Amino acid sequence: MIALQEFQKRPRVLVGGQGLTALEAASQLIAFGYEVLLAFPEAELQAVQSLLPEDRELPGYARNLAERLGTERGVSLFPATQVRSITGFAGDFEVRLESSQKEWPESVGAIILAPELGTPGTFSSGSLSPSRQIITLNQLVGELSAPSVAARCTDSLTARSHAALLIGLNGAGGTADMAQALKSAIILREKCAAQVYFFTGNVKVAEEGLERLYLEARDAGVVFFKVEEEKLEFVKNGDQVTLHFMDPLLGLPFELMPDLLVVDSRRMLPDEMQSLAVSARLGMDPAGYLQSGNVHLWPQGLDRTGIFAAGPGKGPLMVSTAIEEGRGAALAVHRFFQGSPLEPLDREVVVDTGLCTLCLTCVRFCPHQAIGWTHRVFIHPLACRRCGICAGECPMDAIQIAGYSDAEVEQALLEISGRWEKTAAAEPRIIVFGCRRSAGVAWEEARGAGRGAQGENGSVEFIGLPCAGKLDPDYLLKALSRGADGVLVLACPEENCRSNHGNTYARDRLAEALDYLEEAGLDRRRLRFEHISSNRVYFLNEVIQDFIQKIKSE
Repeated sequence: MIALQEFQKRPRVLVGGQGLTALEAASQLIAFGYEVLLAFPEAELQAVQSLLPEDRELPGYARNLAERLGTERGVSLFPATQVRSITGFAGDFEVRLESSQKEWPESVGAIILAPELGTPGTFSSGSLSPSRQIITLNQLVGELSAPSVAARCTDSLTARSHAALLIGLNGAGGTADMAQALKSAIILREKCAAQVYFFTGNVKVAEEGLERLYLEARDAGVVFFKVEEEKLEFVKNGDQVTLHFMDPLLGLPFELMPDLLVVDSRRMLPDEMQSLAVSARLGMDPAGYLQSGNVHLWPQGLDRTGIFAAGPGKGPLMVSTAIEEGRGAALAVHRFFQGSPLEPLDREVVVDTGLCTLCLTCVRFCPHQAIGWTHRVFIHPLACRRCGICAGECPMDAIQIAGYSDAEVEQALLEISGRWEKTAAAEPRIIVFGCRRSAGVAWEEARGAGRGAQGENGSVEFIGLPCAGKLDPDYLLKALSRGADGVLVLACPEENCRSNHGNTYARDRLAEALDYLEEAGLDRRRLRFEHISSNRVYFLNEVIQDFIQKIKSE
């Protein structure tokens, strides 16, 4: 048996990004005493662009940060450089950097990805294309940020002009776009005297100051229409666009021929960052931003220990929060180096090399990229989160977790069977396998409150697992052979598993065991799967009682 290997953490951190979040993260890491590599894709660090008064000092702050980083010892700046690949493990990553002149490796202990979002050149309103009268919100903000705002506006817009802003239709955009659009609308009214119409699905005000900005825009005379994009009809005549729509409140048709039409462009991760996230198995959300929807990884964590996400790469955000994002990421890195793991490391994971055939099933299934191999498989102690998915998938049972090994689970089943033999069977006997973080917490609360989850005379017994993904189909069949009338498997809710897909694996393994039952001529209703969170004690009781009644009715 091979104990977990020890790995040294390199006190070097790669920060990938060129905006305020990346600058702030790098600055804080230097203050913590780490060596920092700052790689950014453009030739120069990106300036802060915002129309909001609260962001007025940020461009100067960003410039000062960039200048200071350029002279700080312990900082290496790599302009026009992409992060091409990430290999290795937490504390000892190898990254490949690429510029127009060369490609080279660097070894680092931790990584912060803080990319700025790019616009792929398409409007959120797909039926429109850019022209002299049709521009993106980013273009408008850039023009209005110029010193000669009044002259620039009055050259093209007057009090007789009409401007239309199409913002956040069909879920596009976010609070950051909404803030800039509202401020732009106010400037167009006050500085250019144009009549401004604001078309949106919903005015998003769930950030500090946005509701005030919305009311300020209304007071300035901006007219708001709540519409859906499919309800807008665009008729083009050369560069001129006419909008036809039905006012949802009055129920009357309207027609507008704006002199300026502003559309929020789609803001996405750059292609190279998306490719990196996929190849390094970092996880992305359904919208294509860094960080999956797993709340247990928030605010900075990614699927791989030692790699963190910060800033707009997680989705469009207010410029004012960029500094806090950078500080939060730097603090997360510092905690990682100081030895504060995401999970307690009190359970030893061992690999029996006599059983291991190097099939690499464990490598493919590990949700945290914690397993490597040379002439044998090894498990990285810093990246491993002791979920047990690898042990559940290993076809040779070569991986075991102390406290949750196959032998210990079988011993628990034997002890339960022994207790049952000493009591009369007043109720169907149920064994519950569940994740200790969700079902286990609910079970303990139910037991402490005396809510009856244990059934009569201990007819319901619970066996905790580090994650439902540790479940083996053999456990289910052995539980039935030891006297259980039914077996219930409880896993975390969808998109809420700390091991990403442990709940899905558990459900699939129960389905496999159901096929075995059917082949043996046994009732499939003796096995059941449910999702449960730690605070749903009443649901736990309801599921158990319902399961008991269904078994009684067989």
